[in-house]
Amino acid sequence: MMERLICHLQSINGDLVTDILSRVDGSALASVASTCSELRGIARDQGLWKRLCHSRWPSTALEEAEHLISGSIHGCFDKFYSDACQLVLYDEVASANSLKLPECAELNPGTSPSDLLSLIDVYSKNRCVFSRILDGIPEAVDIFQAWTC
Repeated sequence: MMERLICHLQSINGDLVTDILSRVDGSALASVASTCSELRGIARDQGLWKRLCHSRWPSTALEEAEHLISGSIHGCFDKFYSDACQLVLYDEVASANSLKLPECAELNPGTSPSDLLSLIDVYSKNRCVFSRILDGIPEAVDIFQAWTC
């Protein structure tokens, strides 16, 4: 069944497939990207991921945020989305009831609270009423500097 669907999608114009994929959520888009190389190429369209980020986190649409996401370690909106919404993976060797969570990235000792960036979206009645970007963490203690004193 899935093979037939993939064959049909491959025979459709790429712009139409992009339009169809613009209506799915992030996990569905990631799933489509893993089906075949043709769909992976279409699903890697940064415009699709950018729209997903903007709809989930309106603060990513702010000019400063777009610039930071594009120029950050993420480099692209698809990587930003996947880092923010990591999938829960099932461990093949573990029992059916246990879940394996992705490991967190190691904290870089050169990173201080002032290097961090917060994208804030405040919602009221399912509507975003406020979006802002804050540099650093106010009044945070840099634990790496505190340890060296």
